[in-house]
Amino acid sequence: MECDDIRFDSLFAIVMLLLSLRLWVPQGTTAQTESDLYQGYFGGNSRINSLIIEPSSDDNDNVLTKDLLLDAMKMHQEIASGQSQEDGETYTFTDLCVSSGGTCANTTAQPSASNAICNCLVTSILKQWNYNVELLEQDDNILSTLNGYGTQQDLEAVLGQPTFDDDGQLVSAEAFILSYFLEDRSYVEDGTEIDPINEGW
Repeated sequence: MECDDIRFDSLFAIVMLLLSLRLWVPQGTTAQTESDLYQGYFGGNSRINSLIIEPSSDDNDNVLTKDLLLDAMKMHQEIASGQSQEDGETYTFTDLCVSSGGTCANTTAQPSASNAICNCLVTSILKQWNYNVELLEQDDNILSTLNGYGTQQDLEAVLGQPTFDDDGQLVSAEAFILSYFLEDRSYVEDGTEIDPINEGW
């Protein structure tokens, strides 16, 4: 998916990563347990597209501000609604993703078009608002919401340089990771492995 037409003035630098899953699964965390469970059921047949979100200004080294999180959420919505065209078929992220429960904080909501992302494997602190910009806008205490993400180790697994107070409560972070898991649809053509559907997305 092309994001060239998206403009986020106050946002951050984005680094695209296509790295092995084991590089992003810290030992002794919920992420490791979930990764091991997934690998046990499905093996290694998925693509991981990750973004590292950080402030673009040297004046602010805390990515956990409401404005920056809102910009990240809007960027996520653009990414998740992107489409891929292949052989006359149109694919969206929810068509291509690795299916998984528990991606969103509120897993009791009835499935609908507005929360279809909750059925896909996505790893990010944005799950605390079910990947919904309106829920984030209405949140008057984002740090309290983020502290509900899991243990300190779980937060350390998805945050860059997090800072915690003496009570172990999250105070700030320099970056966070946003990872999208796609089913591998690659095949070999003329000796080269290609995945046009996922690469088109």
